Amino acid sequence: MDLADRTVGFVLLLFSVSLFSYYTFWVIITPFVDSDHFVHGFFPAREYAILIPAFAETGYWPMEESI
Repeated sequence: MDLADRTVGFVLLLFSVSLFSYYTFWVIITPFVDSDHFVHGFFPAREYAILIPAFAETGYWPMEESI
């Protein structure tokens, strides 16, 4: 069981670091890159950089209050 727990923990850590790196690059780096650069093809529009976390947080509140 210990190996399974470590594997799950490693996968969750890898997923979290990947998501954090992607979001950080999207929000902090891409505004300084030319708008016609190919890098922008890997990311959604910048408006979603605020909308996605805002909707994720507001969707979390009802679950938190019901617990």
